[in-house]
Amino acid sequence: MSPKITKVREDIIRPSEMKVYLMMAKDPRVRGLLAFLTAYGKRIMEVMPLRRSDIVVDEEYISTRFRILKSKPRGGVRKVVWKLVAIDNWISPFILEFIEGMEGDRYLWPSYGKLGHVTDRTARNWLSEFGDVWPHLCRHSLAVQMAENGATVPELMAYFDWENERTAIHYVKTYGPAMTVMAKKWATRPF
Repeated sequence: MSPKITKVREDIIRPSEMKVYLMMAKDPRVRGLLAFLTAYGKRIMEVMPLRRSDIVVDEEYISTRFRILKSKPRGGVRKVVWKLVAIDNWISPFILEFIEGMEGDRYLWPSYGKLGHVTDRTARNWLSEFGDVWPHLCRHSLAVQMAENGATVPELMAYFDWENERTAIHYVKTYGPAMTVMAKKWATRPF
């Protein structure tokens, strides 16, 4: 069971704030975790079991393979998706620094426990040093910023692997000024 979030933020985590947290993180595992959560907006339970072999780096992208754990397996097979972040994205150097020197099929966040990787609860505890930061806030933050920059509901559904458009709308409405930003965009319409 994860610790209950009792704080409420009025806004999402913007890149300027996340850069401060990344610089404050003394433990490279925490910095790596923040980078992955920020870059891809995936659930903590989808990030923690990542292995080095799930990541491919080329000249243009850092591609990461995620197992989607919240959707129902089809034919007994869990959905697997590749998500990309451009090499020139501001978050990419933090990911590259974290995975540098890692080889083979090892977990990114290894543990001696029965899972072989750090638990979601441990990861949440790591982030508690930043006060009002929790894993799912990174997901909300990315969704809101994408919406503020013109992502449509179908695009959000495709990126975040949501099966229901209500989920996309909920994410955008619950954090930050996204609704105001999007409404204001239409104030200067030509018709």
